[in-house]
Amino acid sequence: MITIAFFLVVIQAEYVKQILRDLSDLSEFTPMPKTQACSVLNYDMVILDQQNPSVSLKTPIEKAHYFIRLYIDYMFLEYWQGDTIEVLLNNNKIDEYTYIWSDKSDQGFICRESDPQKYMTREIEFYHIDQYLELKFQVKYLNQGTTNTSTSVTSLPKLGIRNIQVNALECHPLCSSCSGPTENDCRTCPQLAKKGKVSNTCKCPISTPYIYADSCIAYCPKNTFLNEYKICFGSSLIKNLESSLLNSFDHGQNNKSSLWSITLTRTTKDQLLFRHKDSYLIGKFEERQTLTINQYSLVGHHRIRVRFNLYLFYTWAVNEYIITIIDEVRQKPLLYRKDGFINYANNDSCTNQEINECQVFLVDYYLNHTSDNLKIQIYSDTYKQSTSRWAISDFFIDALRCTENCAKCLNDQVCVSCETGYFLLKQQCVVTCPLSYTVQKDNKCLEMDEETQYSEYLLNELILTKLHGTMPNVTSYFNGYRHLGGLQVSTTRYNQKFQYLKPHYQIRAAFKVDLINIKQSKGYLSINLGNYSQTVSTDPARLYQTTTVNFEFAHSSKYLKLQIISQGFSQYFKSGISNMRIVIDYCYPTCTACTGSRIDECLQWSYDPNYDKQSNLCQLSTYFYNDSCTPCDSQCSSCIQQNYCTLCSSDYTQSGQSCYCSKGYYLDEQNTCQKCFEKCSGCLGPFQEDCFDLSSKEIACDVSKGYQIGQECNDGNYNIRDGCSNCIMDEGWSCVNQIGKQSICIKCPLNCMDCKQNQNKLQCLQCQPGYFFYQNGCFQCKSECLECNYIDQCTKCTVPTIIPLNGKCSQCETEKGYYEVNGKCQSKCGDYRQTTEEQCDDGNLIDGDGCSSKCTIETGFSCSNGICSVVQLQNNLELKYSNKTTTNTLKLDFGEYPAKCDEKYVKVYLENFDPKDFKVFLNLKEEDSMKYCQISFKFYRNVRDYDVIHVIFYKNKQRLLSVDFEEMIIQARSETFYDDEEEQQAQQVQQLQSNFVSALYFLGPGTILLGGFNFFFSILDILAWLNNFYYFNVMYPANVNIIFLNPAWELINPFDFTPIVRMETDKDYIESPFRFEQKGVDPYFLNNMMMCFVTWLLCVGLFPICKCTVFIIERIYQRSPKQKIRTVKVKQMPVFHLDQNLESQQPETEIKVEEPKQFPSIVQYLYNNAYEYQISFRAIIIKQLNLVYLDLCMASVLQLQFMDKSDQPLIFSQIFLSFIGLFICISIFLIAIKVSKQSSLLLNTKSYQFDYSTLYEGIDVKSDISKMYFSISFARKMLFIVFLVGLYHYPLFQTSFCCAASFLNVMLLLYKNPFESKVDYIQNAVPDATIFFVLVLCVVLAFDDKEQKYSSKTRTNIGWAMLSFIGLSVLTQLGLILRQFIIDIKENFQWIKSKLFRSD
Repeated sequence: MITIAFFLVVIQAEYVKQILRDLSDLSEFTPMPKTQACSVLNYDMVILDQQNPSVSLKTPIEKAHYFIRLYIDYMFLEYWQGDTIEVLLNNNKIDEYTYIWSDKSDQGFICRESDPQKYMTREIEFYHIDQYLELKFQVKYLNQGTTNTSTSVTSLPKLGIRNIQVNALECHPLCSSCSGPTENDCRTCPQLAKKGKVSNTCKCPISTPYIYADSCIAYCPKNTFLNEYKICFGSSLIKNLESSLLNSFDHGQNNKSSLWSITLTRTTKDQLLFRHKDSYLIGKFEERQTLTINQYSLVGHHRIRVRFNLYLFYTWAVNEYIITIIDEVRQKPLLYRKDGFINYANNDSCTNQEINECQVFLVDYYLNHTSDNLKIQIYSDTYKQSTSRWAISDFFIDALRCTENCAKCLNDQVCVSCETGYFLLKQQCVVTCPLSYTVQKDNKCLEMDEETQYSEYLLNELILTKLHGTMPNVTSYFNGYRHLGGLQVSTTRYNQKFQYLKPHYQIRAAFKVDLINIKQSKGYLSINLGNYSQTVSTDPARLYQTTTVNFEFAHSSKYLKLQIISQGFSQYFKSGISNMRIVIDYCYPTCTACTGSRIDECLQWSYDPNYDKQSNLCQLSTYFYNDSCTPCDSQCSSCIQQNYCTLCSSDYTQSGQSCYCSKGYYLDEQNTCQKCFEKCSGCLGPFQEDCFDLSSKEIACDVSKGYQIGQECNDGNYNIRDGCSNCIMDEGWSCVNQIGKQSICIKCPLNCMDCKQNQNKLQCLQCQPGYFFYQNGCFQCKSECLECNYIDQCTKCTVPTIIPLNGKCSQCETEKGYYEVNGKCQSKCGDYRQTTEEQCDDGNLIDGDGCSSKCTIETGFSCSNGICSVVQLQNNLELKYSNKTTTNTLKLDFGEYPAKCDEKYVKVYLENFDPKDFKVFLNLKEEDSMKYCQISFKFYRNVRDYDVIHVIFYKNKQRLLSVDFEEMIIQARSETFYDDEEEQQAQQVQQLQSNFVSALYFLGPGTILLGGFNFFFSILDILAWLNNFYYFNVMYPANVNIIFLNPAWELINPFDFTPIVRMETDKDYIESPFRFEQKGVDPYFLNNMMMCFVTWLLCVGLFPICKCTVFIIERIYQRSPKQKIRTVKVKQMPVFHLDQNLESQQPETEIKVEEPKQFPSIVQYLYNNAYEYQISFRAIIIKQLNLVYLDLCMASVLQLQFMDKSDQPLIFSQIFLSFIGLFICISIFLIAIKVSKQSSLLLNTKSYQFDYSTLYEGIDVKSDISKMYFSISFARKMLFIVFLVGLYHYPLFQTSFCCAASFLNVMLLLYKNPFESKVDYIQNAVPDATIFFVLVLCVVLAFDDKEQKYSSKTRTNIGWAMLSFIGLSVLTQLGLILRQFIIDIKENFQWIKSKLFRSD
């Protein structure tokens, strides 16, 4: 099933019902509940205890709804020991809450000052569509049915219930019941209404288009009005202004509120009053007789309804009118056609014995109206000699009054003035002005932001007594107001910062503070606003303390900070703050700096071309809005706000605050007034046939002066259609004119267009088309002739493609599907005869069966010989990401379908996303002469890669068949949403990181010269780890995301070179996982090995340099490597032993070691370092591999993820190289294991140290466990990379296993110090522990990404914790570097001192 999502902004109606605000009405509860009034707070509540553990509530919900939010105030009285509150809906449990009393749970003093009790508001949400809400509240006691002798009866737990608020989300007004808020969510419809075939929208039939009492009706009954949904509604605010001709002949004589007047001609007033059948009528009016109804001193209202029955007597001609004018505004005229008035279909016959020609129509007008007076004019526009007559009955006028206590209003939401004894507050009427308001002379409540013309609220919270406020912190309902703090909160902390404020000069504020002082507790509440502070402390003598704190101070900064702190010195202190208002007083419009709101107090101006500083007003046709002069609507010449005109443009007529097109103009589709046809003064469109009033002409027509030059005629009257209508000759007439005299007009013979008088006879000059002239008369041609000379001599055929032959026109070929229509041969769709103009013809006019009602083949069908069948369309639509770098930007290729890139044809939605969570932007783009639709998003919450985007493309919007639209699904890319505060923090972190990178460029060479390079090496190792943390499939907070994205690891690679660059169109192209792609990492092995190659190149390049240095020095000073230590053999006779044979004794040889002469100091320094690098080259290579070990493992493992594309030569070569890289990684690990198994004697030999000292440098080689440190370190790095890449699509497992791998080193360090010195232990232990703790926090973030438990602020704090660990590790290494600097400087100082002051 294809789901169609419509992303429309729906104003969600909410029905709110309050229950148990007091104990005045308990009729909806069964059984009658126990009640209690608390002494401390004077709270009335329903009580549930062990004797009465439950109570039921049955209350009606008057509005059709689909969802309910239920709010209940619970008071836990006495001591609760794990008892449970259950709420049941129709005997099904929807909520339960278990409470255990403890000292820490004390929330307030409700009924006694001696012991605190808990007070809470419980919120319950559930779906509900029934008319009645049936709830049951019950308490399940742990010790129910048992008796505890140690506990008194008064201490048994009891539950108090009060303030039950039912918030029901209403259905759309067109639905009888529903499953959602839109008109497409209807479950059932009103009677006679039907739901759409595809959508669930309810629609009434054309004959009964209105809804009343859940049923479709033809027109709204009396005492009702019509709203924008075509729903008839009744109201106590509807007042009848006029009811005439209902039960008698009363036509105004006895009705003081009405004044009827009739323009009389040949009919007397008495003749106009008569009875027809069972109805009282006023009529029978002739042509140009006007009926006028006046109403004066109307009550305050904003809409009126005018309704009457219209009777038509005798014969009415086509194009005759009934016109109604209400307050000089012409309403839509009633145009008569053959089948009656085209505007109204509800006509009935009213004939009787006296009158055999009669029709009756119901005329009903609804229009906005606020004026005190009302004038209605009704008249007919008929032909002069017409026999038509008309009359009316059952005439009444209803007004929709303003809201209660409002004397004058603009609509049901905007009151202008109130009745006596009431005050105007925010366009509504109230009995008294609330707190922080003042009263003006005209009985208006002036709010703080209204005291100056240019003031505005920065904060306006916790004002109303509505149960639930909008403050972000904990609030409670106390003392009649919603509070920040109150009974539920002991200590209040609230901070808010206002920034980017517009130019202003002053801040004003007011806060209502309530303090509760039980048992003479001490406490205070402090409000800090900007640089000002006020504190309210408890008064020991008062239980309740209410204070209003006011601020007023000069202020012009763009930033303002509010801080509220309450602190109590005992558990009995409670505080609350409500009615929080902060007002900013802005400068004069277009002023950028000022000392006050007046124009003369401006210090610096900006430029607004529509503002007149001299008159202190916006220029004409503009009004002041949003700090600038905004143009009025096009129909307004002057206005005070949008859709409120005070003066209309020249083409419009004023009616209240609205403008209508003036006489002689009509309203086009662009809502602009266009001029009628040149001879029309009233029309519905631009053509002559759209005219309905010809009483006014553009030419000057003074009937008293007779015919004048420039006039076509002048018959001495203003009658129309009498041959000369307002000095214009009517078609089909001939007039004889003489200057200064009346024209004589005679109608031309029948079917004659133009004629003249010749000797008192009419001579026809031209016949109408389709007629021929014969014996001074016009006669009709045959039907197949468009023009003829005689009845059967056609000169032009009605079918343009047929040429007359011998005066004859051939007939239409009906057997081939051509029929004569209006004198032309045309094809007829649906006759099962396909013509050349038709693509198909299946014998019907039904859409959706393959051949449309216009005989065109529909998409997804093929038709032949009148039979259509469904075909399988090749899907030419393609949905993909537009590029690799832009997050969640889609490209929709239309293929062979027309390029339609707007909301009518492309619908986009995301699963599990509300419409408020994202916005969709559609842009039609063109690339290589091919058009496509670019779909981009703006998200307001995090997006994960398991979220799904649905795109629905309507190929044919006229029908919603399965073949007419197609749904495409694509997996979303992960995207993290950061608010403004997080972005600002990220920028600060990025600036700090930039400074750190700059310091590293100087720190590296400094450590080489001054010492401590091994600690600098540790910093690089930390950066290598951070470089890989970004690859976790985790949504990092903004502050840490920027660090992991650019950890400065690349600073040791000065070359930005990528040897392999492939495009998406290449067969051997490989796309990286999203996090890798964001960092610019692709899977090609060589591209990821550039860092390794650079370091290897440096190491290998230094080897020949060092070797050449040693060779050159030895050549210069005539020494070879074997002469570094010279030995001399000296023969000497041994000491003779008397007990031995003297002849056998030989002289002994003594070996004397002779040290060569030393080189000069600088040469010796160079020689020693070069020779040491040369002989320890293997150890240096191993150390370099340790540095880039993570990168080497990453390049190898990432490439091996794409073994399925090994058939491509390039990828095969990269996989082969990755195996080599993996072999190197494993070899290094095995060498480390081998070294760790060697004896300490071997490890201490110089030759072994020259080769492998890097693998046990600083290690206590006497301990077998200590020697395993580096092998475990290599294992940790290898496992880290394998888990990082292999488990990328499982973030929680990815971070958890990587964290476990990093714990290997930490575990060894916790067990034993493997190093010879504490400095080495600190140097290695701190980074290893830091990496582990950062990974633990990554696991927490991965868990929150899945469960979404933490707020944005909490996640940001986790990011700060990660940065703290990283900073600790780096600062530790910097401290060790500084320590080594000091040691080396001391040693160098001693050496220099010994050289300068050595003794001979």
